[in-house]
Amino acid sequence: MKLYHFTPRHLLPGCQREGLTKGMTPLVKDGRITLSTGWQWLTSDASFDQPWCDQEFSTLPYDRTECRITVKIPKHYRDCLHNADEWVPMIKDVTHPHFFYENNYLDWFVFRGRVKPSWFRQVDHKPPLPQRISGAL
Repeated sequence: MKLYHFTPRHLLPGCQREGLTKGMTPLVKDGRITLSTGWQWLTSDASFDQPWCDQEFSTLPYDRTECRITVKIPKHYRDCLHNADEWVPMIKDVTHPHFFYENNYLDWFVFRGRVKPSWFRQVDHKPPLPQRISGAL
């Protein structure tokens, strides 16, 4: 299964060295949202134009979609991979309204554990906006 992980350029060397290790996912515990570590976010949507990174919703001073890592999860690790739609309905009503955009979470997966660098198949850098608009991807 081919999936993608987006990261800013300055974090790419760490990802290439250690793999994906710092992911978190929101969980509901006793009616409160908590962040659970060890969940790596992946998507089946290869587009660099990800709505979760829109300036309207992100206050970070950098673009989290500068680099796209293509990942292939080995078959014997697929039990660690979960469709986001399995858990989003449980937390959607208690999270910030912009955390989930309509149904875009249907493209999302979470991997419980470390995504090893040896599972990376390719790294692509975000092309300039005119190339993305013209469809030159």
